[in-house]
Amino acid sequence: MQRDTALSLDQFAEAVARAYSARPGSVSFEVQSIKATSATTALVLFRRGCGKLCLGLFYEVAGRWWYFLPRADHVPGLSAVAEAMVEVEQYNFKVNTRGS
Repeated sequence: MQRDTALSLDQFAEAVARAYSARPGSVSFEVQSIKATSATTALVLFRRGCGKLCLGLFYEVAGRWWYFLPRADHVPGLSAVAEAMVEVEQYNFKVNTRGS
């Protein structure tokens, strides 16, 4: 991950934590760690004021950060995306090397 991308991610993750902390009836959120997973994706671990943890999937598109806070029941679907992407890349490789 490039330095400017990492810095903007850090700022955005902190802004998300502040926004969740400011919601009426919400517990505080604090960024515990950020794990870059590619040039434009990261996992952000939040510690909530109640002592629980919350995981966020952050991704950058066209210079803007977006995020998704998955629940445990989302994980099987997200795993399927990774598997499907491999199939798509294999298909596209064949198309690219045959000349469409």
